Amino acid sequence: MLNGKFYVDEFYDATVIRLTLAFARLCHWLDRVIWGGVVRGVSWLATALSTCNRALDEIVVNGGFDAGCGGLRGAGNGLGRVQNGQIQRYLLAIGVAFALFVLLLIWGWK
Repeated sequence: MLNGKFYVDEFYDATVIRLTLAFARLCHWLDRVIWGGVVRGVSWLATALSTCNRALDEIVVNGGFDAGCGGLRGAGNGLGRVQNGQIQRYLLAIGVAFALFVLLLIWGWK
């Protein structure tokens, strides 16, 4: 018993060391398989969503909204040329519109 130092080293090796190794292997497996898989899955999902978001932005926002705003800007520029503060032109436009309206009524427009 004294020659084996009360077998403390053997007991320690059989209990603490082996349990620590088993727990370390379990933690390594959890980290590699479970958490690594979750991280890869979340990163794949984030990449897929960002790709969809970019496509939506380029097609809908840049293609549709920006083009629509450009059309509105062009229409505003055209109306800005018509509305220049000269009353004579306003009266001319009203007279032409009234004449067209009277012609449509004469020709039987209902």
